[in-house]
Amino acid sequence: MITKTNNRTKLAMSGVEYDFDFRIDDATELKVYGIDADGDSTLLTTGFSISFDTANEEGTVTFDSEPSTYAEILMLRDRAYTQDTDIPIRGGFSEEDIEKALDQIVIQIQQLKELTDYSVKQDITSTAVNVVLPAPEDGLALVWSGTSGAMQ
Repeated sequence: MITKTNNRTKLAMSGVEYDFDFRIDDATELKVYGIDADGDSTLLTTGFSISFDTANEEGTVTFDSEPSTYAEILMLRDRAYTQDTDIPIRGGFSEEDIEKALDQIVIQIQQLKELTDYSVKQDITSTAVNVVLPAPEDGLALVWSGTSGAMQ
């Protein structure tokens, strides 16, 4: 059962232990980022260990030494978008397997919600417009044409 709806924990750097409060089933599902004072982030891959409690949907990242380079730490769940449960035709199936498969779906939905929460969106009441952003170019701004609803 998944009882927590968050997918990330962001904390100010202070010390070596940082708790997160969402479920992971394997340490490879957790991405750890250091964020400097300018807001630039770096994916961290070494210098820490991860412990977690799947049943209580929580865990801890413990650094070998306090990372002084960063102002904040971001711990983000990143589970693969796969479905590994195989239910046999005309065979018995385990309630535990069904629960695990449903949990996987809920976690994947939470991750997709996370992505859309941080995405550019149109007002839900506006007429749908197929917006395609141009490639970034120095010195140029995004501007609507003013008549057609298209971008210039």
